[in-house]
Amino acid sequence: MITIGFSTRQDNQKYIDYLIKTSGLKNVEVIQKVNNGSKSLSQVYNEIINESKNDIVVFCHDDLEFDTKDWGKRIIKHFEKSDFGVLGVAGTTEIPKSGMWWEDKRKMIGIVNHKHEGKKWESKYSKSWGDEINECCFVDGLFIAVNKKRIKVNFDESVKGFHFYDVYFSVKNFLQNVKIGTIYNVRITHLSIGQTNESWEENRKVFEEEYKESLPIKSNINLDYAIKDFKFLKKYNLKIVLSCGDDIEFVKKTIEKIYSFNLPNFDINLITNENNQEEIKKLESDKIKVFEGYFDNLIKNLSILKWEDNFVNETYDLIFFIDKNVEIINNIFSSICETYHKEKPTFGCAFTTSLNSDYSIFSTRLNLFMNQNNQFNMVIDGNGSFYNVLNGYKENKLGNLSDVFVTTYQNLITNDWFDIQYDTNLCYNDFTIKCTSKNQKCFCDTNALTTQTSYNNNEVFSQDMNKFLQKIMSDQKTQNLIQKING
Repeated sequence: MITIGFSTRQDNQKYIDYLIKTSGLKNVEVIQKVNNGSKSLSQVYNEIINESKNDIVVFCHDDLEFDTKDWGKRIIKHFEKSDFGVLGVAGTTEIPKSGMWWEDKRKMIGIVNHKHEGKKWESKYSKSWGDEINECCFVDGLFIAVNKKRIKVNFDESVKGFHFYDVYFSVKNFLQNVKIGTIYNVRITHLSIGQTNESWEENRKVFEEEYKESLPIKSNINLDYAIKDFKFLKKYNLKIVLSCGDDIEFVKKTIEKIYSFNLPNFDINLITNENNQEEIKKLESDKIKVFEGYFDNLIKNLSILKWEDNFVNETYDLIFFIDKNVEIINNIFSSICETYHKEKPTFGCAFTTSLNSDYSIFSTRLNLFMNQNNQFNMVIDGNGSFYNVLNGYKENKLGNLSDVFVTTYQNLITNDWFDIQYDTNLCYNDFTIKCTSKNQKCFCDTNALTTQTSYNNNEVFSQDMNKFLQKIMSDQKTQNLIQKING
């Protein structure tokens, strides 16, 4: 079973009974430590560890409400089915040099409710991952569950008072390869809002100095990106248009990746320039055809290649455009076919979610804002986060910065393909504006994942962004997509 321990300023039998009742366990052990401040929280928690009869020990604040019924059973199940040593309900994947774990909110994960002065709200640091555990390097001290046999270090009693004990505990164990994770199927309401004070700042400075050689501390993220093969994938015939750079081996690996998904109906067009055309030609087969041209060059880009014989035609349901700097992470074809299948009557186009090389988010969707001075700003949702992906798909009229774009043959014909005035793949985002004007939906598929290194030429990108904004402002329908903000 489990032991639940907490520190309190005065005897609180009502809270003890509440913990037992909500845990859903019959043989739960509760250790209450009445502490008027003479001992640090680290000292109190170590006493609880030493006195506890069970391997699983839960440390919690004395001002929590448990919104999940039988939460204790879920804690036991998490430890039984995993090798994690420490679990919490909120944390971060990176502790920066300052030691302030919430400094970069993109790295925060978990969900906690708060109640204060009669108001209750949800602090959602990431999306819920249901019954899964997400790896991190720190969990907040309001609720910490440990397996005593798996942790390497107890609480550091050199940490004075009631602040930073959780940071030291998490970091010391993390650096000794104890797995720390955040869970989502135990929901808690904290009856305070949590504030820093002088004591917190003093402990932060000590931590910052002590761990200056190790900071920042980052989690090793290992997500399961697998996507099941949806049965209706067999319904659709796919054309994959792949841009080829100078790295022939990368092109070969990309093709191998595509073949590994065992797609039932597909053909590949390889777009190459004169520099490597001879080598690329060697890759031709029954399913692979080579065309000379460019993805984003006015000389012979996709809008001109459309006139080539057998480039694409009405026999293909979905056309995938994949730029040369894209690494395909999972079965993006199956995932986007699901989106298309469900949204076929009004489907305009779709983008994948793009990840950075460390698998944090590069782009999930593009948002444009206009302030009171009519100045534009671009915001990329989730940029830099790890755990705000794999959330199905999002309808979004402006698309994103992904280098994978998907639409139908009929939409290409109706919209006259891509505007050749763009030198970057913002021509795809321009295409979403055309779809929007025809009341067609545009999606960002956050199950379909790729990595990329796009837009290294900021000057060209800025020029194209200005063209893109001009196109948006030319139509009242698309003007309405831009959010108006103050400041």
